Formats: sequence, C-alpha cells, structure tokens
Amino acid sequence: MSGCPVCRAGFRGTAVCPRCGADLTDLMSMAVRAWRSRESAREALAAEDWVAARELASQAQRLHDTPAGRALLAVTLCVNCV
Repeated sequence: MSGCPVCRAGFRGTAVCPRCGADLTDLMSMAVRAWRSRESAREALAAEDWVAARELASQAQRLHDTPAGRALLAVTLCVNCV
C-alpha cells in the first residue's frame, strides 16, 4: 500500500489519512490479511504443502500486491515443478 487512495498522501500506518482525513481502516485490515496469508504460505512451503502455499500466496497478492509477494508466488509456482 503506497498511499492514501483518496489523495495519494504517503501511507504512515495510521487509520486516518493525515492529509485528507479518509478512513484507512479497511485498507489496513486488507494489508494485514495479505501479510498473514504470505506468512502462512511460507509456513506451507516449509511443510512442503505446495498446493496450500500457492493458494495462500495467490490470495495475498490479490489482497495486496507487493514485490516480495510476487517473488513468493513465483517460488510457489516453481517448487511443484521440480
């Protein structure tokens, strides 16, 4: 999440945008759900549960696209191929 979707002010981890006052609670919740999905995907990789890892990484990316999430998704797509 790079910034406020209303005014594009930099995201500072607060529930209300300091510039325009927009409520960012839902966006913050979505980012947390994505983070948790990425963590669960990493745990699934460690447990060699390739299908769950791929599903969790995909879910995280749908919620909040990040460079680290893209890399994790790429790994989950490759591990089942070897």
